[in-house]
Amino acid sequence: MNQLRSLFLILLMGISHQVVHAQDQDLQESVHQVIDKYQEADALKLDFEFQITFPEQDPQIFQGTFFKRGDQYKVDLDDYAIYSDGTTQYTVQKKVKEVQITSIDLESVELSSPAGILKYLHNQDFKYFDKSGLNQSSSIGSRLKIIELIPTDKSSEYFKIRFSYQDAGNILKHVEIFAKDGQRIQLTTGETSFSGNFSQESILWNDELYEDYYIEDLRID
Repeated sequence: MNQLRSLFLILLMGISHQVVHAQDQDLQESVHQVIDKYQEADALKLDFEFQITFPEQDPQIFQGTFFKRGDQYKVDLDDYAIYSDGTTQYTVQKKVKEVQITSIDLESVELSSPAGILKYLHNQDFKYFDKSGLNQSSSIGSRLKIIELIPTDKSSEYFKIRFSYQDAGNILKHVEIFAKDGQRIQLTTGETSFSGNFSQESILWNDELYEDYYIEDLRID
């Protein structure tokens, strides 16, 4: 009898592991469907709010618009702008009239824009947990899917990410990243359009627009 009970427990544990693994794969696929929709879009215009909070400090809040066509994108905020063509990045500090030109490291993690956050979530390995029960909205139309991502890399400086989206249409709404040092990064999206109602020229780097700026070229090559 004890042998039968032990065998039953082993079988039950195996089935339970298979169910959890299948659920994890389903959640991973759901998250990546949202990420792929934004990363692979031919054109994207996205209003967003970016918030950084350090322990015992008031949050820093930035509002801006993200434009993307193919590999080209532009991030436009009140105090700065970023232009990128996938290999080179131009960071414009509007108040001090300075521009820094840098090469893009494809392996680096930079969470200062919607593009950087989506790249991080796409490239890293996570365990996935459905936390949709955390959504307290009483309106069915506004309910969100909330997926919690736990990095599998124990040395990661981040210990969890909450990824929220509207299931209908795979619309990204909110990403919250929790760092081990207490820092918290939040991306909240607003009006989103995939129609491409802006010109390619409007998001390309143009030297003529910044002729009176100090330009520092930090590219190594």
